[in-house]
Amino acid sequence: MTFVATVVGVGATGTAAQAATCQGHIGSTYKSGSSVVGFGSIDSACASGSKATLEIRRQVIPGLWSSVLASATVNGPGYDQYVSWNCTGQGTQTYRTQIRWKNPYTGSYDSKESTARFSC
Repeated sequence: MTFVATVVGVGATGTAAQAATCQGHIGSTYKSGSSVVGFGSIDSACASGSKATLEIRRQVIPGLWSSVLASATVNGPGYDQYVSWNCTGQGTQTYRTQIRWKNPYTGSYDSKESTARFSC
């Protein structure tokens, strides 16, 4: 089994101090049994009531991702939210888990992602 994971982030606009006050975190996308699994969270520095969206997508061609295969909502800071999708019969594919959130201090939307390629 070949496993390759990459984690990439897109920073907020505004000053570095503002952007650092509320950050999302993404774990490595991985395979568990016949499922693609991803997880993410948001910092405790994020305002109470902050939410984030966690999604799994499959790569169609380089630079193009499928519609959302599975999603979950991160309802506030302080815990890891998991999302999974059954990939049985899909062969070798590249999957992406992405967390997206709005920084309440800068008003900008931020995202981080993790990709992995494996056979289901």
